[in-house]
Amino acid sequence: MKKTSKLTQKRKNASNRIAEVVHETAKDLFAVQVIDTTTMHEFDALCLPDFSSDTSKPIQSNLS
Repeated sequence: MKKTSKLTQKRKNASNRIAEVVHETAKDLFAVQVIDTTTMHEFDALCLPDFSSDTSKPIQSNLS
């Protein structure tokens, strides 16, 4: 497992928090129709965690 420094972890946490705030703001703008569906999807892609197909394999095998 790769060890990260405290500063690196703080930066990562700050980046995650910024992404959360940006996404919440975009959701609010979408709710009042200031941004369209395409733009909201772009914010979703930029701000939400990336779930690759690799993460679904263990879940599917547990469901079998």
